[in-house]
Amino acid sequence: MKTYCIEDLKPFFIGRGTERMCFRSPSDPHSIVKISPLEHAKQTLREIDYFRFLQKQNVPFKHIPEFKGEVYVKGYVGFEQAAVLDGNNSVSKPLLSYLNMYGKPGRKEKTILVKLLTELYQYMYKYNITPCDLNLNNILLNVSNGSYKLVLVDGVGSPFLIPIGQYLKPLGRKRLQRKFRQFAQRDILPILSR
Repeated sequence: MKTYCIEDLKPFFIGRGTERMCFRSPSDPHSIVKISPLEHAKQTLREIDYFRFLQKQNVPFKHIPEFKGEVYVKGYVGFEQAAVLDGNNSVSKPLLSYLNMYGKPGRKEKTILVKLLTELYQYMYKYNITPCDLNLNNILLNVSNGSYKLVLVDGVGSPFLIPIGQYLKPLGRKRLQRKFRQFAQRDILPILSR
């Protein structure tokens, strides 16, 4: 387990969510560190448990960042993951940023978006990845050497006390289908109908 001081992490700050902060790792530029204050660490603890479960199941970390282990920061709970980096080594941007940047997508952009979302869904379905919060800010668009890939960087793992869906694939996949349908209706269809 790596140990960091909060002061050492501050120069590497990437962003802040509702419960936690994200930093580039001071010891590895290809990794990030996510930390939550002890009193608001529920999501972080859930994700640590879930990433350990995925590792035991030999799930490839293709559309979610590879889990590299827990980190110790006094007063916080955290973990380290592979950074999602574009070909120029900058941190990939949320899908929402790209969609807002280009305004009304054309036919080609819509086709690419549907293809990328389909790939993400198929990966999650195949490996029974449990999402708890699918939204356009939690999905990064990774751009490298002219190829594109969506990576779910936040909101994974079941929010339930007993995460039965991660152990029983039919239940997990049914939940995934429902979550993805809600995500598509709420976030994707309005973009495709612009």
